[in-house]
Amino acid sequence: MAFTKEQKRRIRGIRIALTLFYGFLLSSTLFLYIIHGSLQTIRRPNPYSITMICIGVVILISIGLAIYATWYNKSIIMLISGVVLIAIFILTLIFGIVRIVKSSDYRGASLTEGETGIKIKTDSYALAEDVAKLIIELVSILFGILATFFLYRYFKVKYTEVSQTIT
Repeated sequence: MAFTKEQKRRIRGIRIALTLFYGFLLSSTLFLYIIHGSLQTIRRPNPYSITMICIGVVILISIGLAIYATWYNKSIIMLISGVVLIAIFILTLIFGIVRIVKSSDYRGASLTEGETGIKIKTDSYALAEDVAKLIIELVSILFGILATFFLYRYFKVKYTEVSQTIT
């Protein structure tokens, strides 16, 4: 099936947007999973930080495959990268909530003595910043999921076999 000029322009725009998204995902994965996990492993090795490094490596491999599938019309790899993006969305949500809960325990908390005793004063701006960062990450990953499956749909339409039966 041949595409019109408008459809080709739309597909090219989706490919460019997905490539930019994968660049964003690459940078955040390198920082959040690889660098942060490595530093935590060096400081105090624990299963959480080792899991973060392993998940980061899997995400980096899937990013490379997704970029390849985006530009070379590989529909099966595109479908797999869409499923991996859904898993990344879920993991980002889980790790984001864990990161917010862990950081709210120590970041910005200070003790003050008032008339009624000791009060704990927390920094609500730090919490708002972490929540906003998590929401932005989740929205961008959601965009990547939608764009991946939209492009996958175009690949499937382009390469569907035309019926050869004569009626």
